[in-house]
Amino acid sequence: MAQQHIWQFPSHISGLAEESDNNFYFACKRGMDVILACLLLILLSPLLLLIAILIKLDSPGPVIFTQERVGSERRWLGRTSLWVIRNFRMFKFRSMYQDADPAVHEAYIRDFVEGRARPSEESDGKFKLTNDPRVTRFGRILRKFSLDELLQLVNVLIGDMSLVGPRPVPPYEVAGY
Repeated sequence: MAQQHIWQFPSHISGLAEESDNNFYFACKRGMDVILACLLLILLSPLLLLIAILIKLDSPGPVIFTQERVGSERRWLGRTSLWVIRNFRMFKFRSMYQDADPAVHEAYIRDFVEGRARPSEESDGKFKLTNDPRVTRFGRILRKFSLDELLQLVNVLIGDMSLVGPRPVPPYEVAGY
């Protein structure tokens, strides 16, 4: 295994650097992300259009919801790669009423991180906020089948996310860890 060093940078930038001998892996992974995201966006475009129309008919407000999320980016320093933490805007179909108060979810996440949250029976044993009054009627359907997440294929295409990897979380969730 390559020698590793912890790098410390001002404020929001920190990461793990290592001598990289797996450039081929990351190039293939990125290539697969781009190819699959393009294909899926093309194949799913009729469904994406239908979802957009139904969101507009269900409640006033924009079709697309964006939220700041924490991710990482691979940077190169000679032969050494460095993972840099950075924020980006994640795209989703809007499943809540416009201007919904995020305090409900932030409190739930705080309870979850501090060990006070319990999995709900409605969420099949998962730690998930259920019966949220901020969610629209059509939004419940979108969330049940995870259709609100389809626009994240755009984030994959941009390079903010990957099809395989950890789920990016909001900054307030990272602050709790």
